Amino acid sequence: MLKILLALCLATPILAFSGVIFPYTSPKVFVFRTLVEIAAVFYLYLALKYPANFFTPFFKKGVRGILSLSVLVFLIISLFSAIFGADFYNSFWGNLERGIGFFGLLHFIVSFFLLSAVFSIDSDKNKTPPFLKARFAKAPARRGGWEGFKDQSFSYQLIIVSVSVSTLISLLAIFQYFFSLGNLLPQVDRVYSLIGNPAFLGTYLIFNIFLAGYLFFIFDGKEKWFFAISNLLLAIGLFLTGTRGAWLGLLAGVIVFLIILAIRSFYSTDVILSPIQRGEESFCHGFNRFFVSLRSTQNDKKESSHPDPAVAGEGFGRFVKKLSLFFLIAIVIVIGLLFSFRNSSFIKSSPALSRLTSISLSDTTAQARLILWQGAWQAWQARPFLGFGLENFEIAVNKYSSPRLASFESYAADRAHNFIFDYGVAGGWFGFLGYLGIFGAAGFYLFKIFKEDFYFFAIFGSLLIAYLVQNFFVFDSFVSYLMLFFVLALIAGYNLTTSQVVRLNEKQKNPLFKGSASLSRKRGEGRGEGYFPFYKKLILLFAISYSLFAIYSFNLKPLLAANYANQILSLPANEAVKAGPLLQNILALNSFASGEIIYQTTLDYIEKISQNPALAQNEEFYNITSEKLSKIIERSPNQYKNYIALSWLDLYFSGQAGTRIEQSLQLAQKVRELSPNKKDAYLLLVAGYSLSAQPQKVAQVVDQATAIDGKMGEEVRDYFNKLK
Repeated sequence: MLKILLALCLATPILAFSGVIFPYTSPKVFVFRTLVEIAAVFYLYLALKYPANFFTPFFKKGVRGILSLSVLVFLIISLFSAIFGADFYNSFWGNLERGIGFFGLLHFIVSFFLLSAVFSIDSDKNKTPPFLKARFAKAPARRGGWEGFKDQSFSYQLIIVSVSVSTLISLLAIFQYFFSLGNLLPQVDRVYSLIGNPAFLGTYLIFNIFLAGYLFFIFDGKEKWFFAISNLLLAIGLFLTGTRGAWLGLLAGVIVFLIILAIRSFYSTDVILSPIQRGEESFCHGFNRFFVSLRSTQNDKKESSHPDPAVAGEGFGRFVKKLSLFFLIAIVIVIGLLFSFRNSSFIKSSPALSRLTSISLSDTTAQARLILWQGAWQAWQARPFLGFGLENFEIAVNKYSSPRLASFESYAADRAHNFIFDYGVAGGWFGFLGYLGIFGAAGFYLFKIFKEDFYFFAIFGSLLIAYLVQNFFVFDSFVSYLMLFFVLALIAGYNLTTSQVVRLNEKQKNPLFKGSASLSRKRGEGRGEGYFPFYKKLILLFAISYSLFAIYSFNLKPLLAANYANQILSLPANEAVKAGPLLQNILALNSFASGEIIYQTTLDYIEKISQNPALAQNEEFYNITSEKLSKIIERSPNQYKNYIALSWLDLYFSGQAGTRIEQSLQLAQKVRELSPNKKDAYLLLVAGYSLSAQPQKVAQVVDQATAIDGKMGEEVRDYFNKLK
């Protein structure tokens, strides 16, 4: 059951439901958290019952433990940055749109420890003793289909699950490019499939392209070509996302892999066939056999099936060197041709190709990012050590935001779209270095094992490079964290999973397998393994009780609130008066998502007032939202967006009470204090002074906005002219 729950976590990217607000994120997040919480209880049960088997993997020694320790250190730094940051509540819970926060990060890291522990236990119980490997170890007969899948180690099974799920998602993305698949998957030029965002989809596909490539190298027969087709579909899906950062990341990863391959083939050839020499079925065994077979001829097939290691290794080394150099040159030529003919009708007619070849520092997206990063750097310096806390990027940067961003998409960005500034602002230098420390530990561990399995080192090392390169242009999301901590768990459990020699009778000794002899110990038969005293039962009972409470309070209730929120947002303007009772239902749930939902529904209702002015007389809605927004402001006084929502609400409902104009002006002044270079405060002040018939103050506000930035001043003046 534990393994099934962990496998289901990797299937959550396919979840999307149009009946909730943020339909591509909310279902994934809450189902994943529920699965992790249940899996943690199952693991705790096994750890209490069999402590020698299930506690030991958490305390790894040597280089193995460095990676786990670095992940734990990053979690602790994130907690301290939240405690000492700008808004602990926001940092801890995060929001529905992103689904991260410290609470979300905690679930990903718990899944990392569960996965790495299970990988270690699973492989440790099934590995052949070292002294038997060289001469006597023989792999079981290879079986295909479901039976073949069950024969694989758990780590391989999960890689297959991830690649299969991502292939389905990529296939839907390809269909989405050509025709509509419903409300969730309309036809678009930049596909996003069930992930909901082209950039996030690109990140997700990068991980699985490398994983599918890895499976292609280690499997033989029909399975190999299934993963080849999967990789092709994943690559097409990535291409259709039109995400330049993802393309650059994949390109960087592939180039690094080819360079590593070429360098290794220059200096050594024995590593290619050393697993065959030792009689092992290593990670790279299938890759070795595949390429050695390419060198065989029709006349010597029988001889090539058991080639002389020295001769075969030398010839294969030359082949790999030539192949890697060929692909490197081909990549350079293709890129050169694309940019040379970027003005051709063929390139311009393709949204994906035209977007790829438009990479330039003068591009509007690049300009916006550079401006945004300048403000992020200033915010970083304001809190250099522990930063502002997770999910507080807007709070941090608003004070330093440039007015030039007003005309760009990044105007209201809640991320820097760059992992350096994202983690620097969120966690300061400690957070940023803690994040890099995870990759340093993973790279160090990969380097230590590359002689045992060169291709695992090369592929997974290149994957981490590709991830970091693409993350220079985007930011971490639910799917990127899901895949990142899965890959880190594979690396952390590597040295116990290198052997694919599986003796089926050894499975009976493993508590993870159903029907295990160790699980069939009768109660009272002894006080060794399997003994479950009363205090352990109390611990388990407490864990189950808390898990049920957490699932209901932190997963089910916010998901239900998200459903009510979607009902409000779906109301047409002539029926928006029904929003009040639905808001009451949301507030009755008292979930952490209530604040974000109130903010979103307030903005939606204000927009509908312009279509149906009678809505401005709905005092029920005003009383509910104004009271809740006031409480949110009291709890989180640095979040300027709540001041904006309440200020506009006061203005639109000022016909019911003239004092609300003055309240709106006071809130607008606070907005200007928190974000002096953004136009929101100046638009609010102009609207408030216009309604209160104070033209002189309107002129002052316009002049102040113009003094900050001419274009912003012009936009504020145009808004005032529309109000006349």
